[in-house]
Amino acid sequence: MKKIKSFSLVSFTNHALVSFCAEVESHVKASLPVENAALCDDFSASLNAFKDILASSVETFNEAILEADKKADGAWSAINTLLNLNVNHYDAAVCEAARTVLDVFDNIPNPTRLPYAEEYARLESLLTQLSAIPAETLKTAMVDGWIDELRRRVDAFNELRKTKTQARSEVETGASKKARQALTEAYRDLVDTLNAMQSIAESKAFDLIAQQLNELIDANRATMKTKKTAKKAGKELDTDSTPVD
Repeated sequence: MKKIKSFSLVSFTNHALVSFCAEVESHVKASLPVENAALCDDFSASLNAFKDILASSVETFNEAILEADKKADGAWSAINTLLNLNVNHYDAAVCEAARTVLDVFDNIPNPTRLPYAEEYARLESLLTQLSAIPAETLKTAMVDGWIDELRRRVDAFNELRKTKTQARSEVETGASKKARQALTEAYRDLVDTLNAMQSIAESKAFDLIAQQLNELIDANRATMKTKKTAKKAGKELDTDSTPVD
């Protein structure tokens, strides 16, 4: 009779932890006798709570990013519309200034339907080129305020994307950290309960669960070891390839 092996969940990223625990849940629920089905309830509840918090965090960020992008697109469209109107302005000075700015605008194709990385690279290039135009020309073309607004909206989008990247790459604090800890504790409790049931239950189901979870644990340990070895080899390669004066 084999017990479920001890296995630390600390090194898992949030999403890797969800994936591992979901596999644990699947094996346990598939093999538990009907009369013992409730043994997995607390673990399942903790897993679902953690998944909900992660999903909510990502969804909230995505909604904010979509809104920030919509605002940046709107500023670009406003400038484009104004310039195309003002090249036909009754005032020759406005017409000439608008033509000068539109020539720069037309050199950079409409970025608003592109993937984020390409779109904002183009917008940064556009803003750089527009900054080389005299302020008086931009004012006469009647787009100086909107160009300043585009700069603010691009900066806001980039800051939001940076914040999202940081949030997803680090172990979060607050509610998600608390939920992660609860899931980790629920996993330990489940393993302890299943190991105890092996000793007192007549069903062979608990032996099967132990076998399946140990195979899952061994597979994850092997994957972690491979990644650690590859990372170490990469660092050694970087060191070896450092030029020597």
